Amino acid sequence: MSVHILTTMFLQTRLNCPPGKDKIEYCDGKERGLLIECRSGSAVPTWYWRRKENGKLTRNKLGTINDLSLDEARKRVALSKAERAVGRHAAPDQENDIPLDCLWTNHYQPYAKLHKRSHSRDAQLYRRIEPQFGPLPLKKITRMQVQQFQAALLNEGLSRATVNHHIQLMRRLLNLAISWEMV
Repeated sequence: MSVHILTTMFLQTRLNCPPGKDKIEYCDGKERGLLIECRSGSAVPTWYWRRKENGKLTRNKLGTINDLSLDEARKRVALSKAERAVGRHAAPDQENDIPLDCLWTNHYQPYAKLHKRSHSRDAQLYRRIEPQFGPLPLKKITRMQVQQFQAALLNEGLSRATVNHHIQLMRRLLNLAISWEMV
């Protein structure tokens, strides 16, 4: 992989795969993340936008050099970067404001009715959880609060097994919120 300031002349004359290699990538020095991949044989060189997303390197195919000119490919990458930046800042504010009650009512109960025979027991347990954690946004629930809740249940005289059922339900709710990308 080599970095070049790609020009129309470069694309017309130097886009070929060296003998003995299956493919080669030329990165644009002007628009970061834009690259063109040339494969051996009669394959048409292809534009890609490469970036890191959640710590992983990802590539999006933009099109072949027959589909997009150099300027069009640069514009697409710049536009995609701008859309991604706007989306990244807008999403967390919307998603992290979900209270536990909303997760319970709109997401967990329908899920539990389909997947658990004991969903009515979960509803009984949630009645004790709701007053303390129901109105809180998911991002505001801390481990310390859950431990204090656990101690309060023990002080009420509930058995350790019953207290653990409450904590297991809290854990399940929060783990599902994470896997459903709400937190």
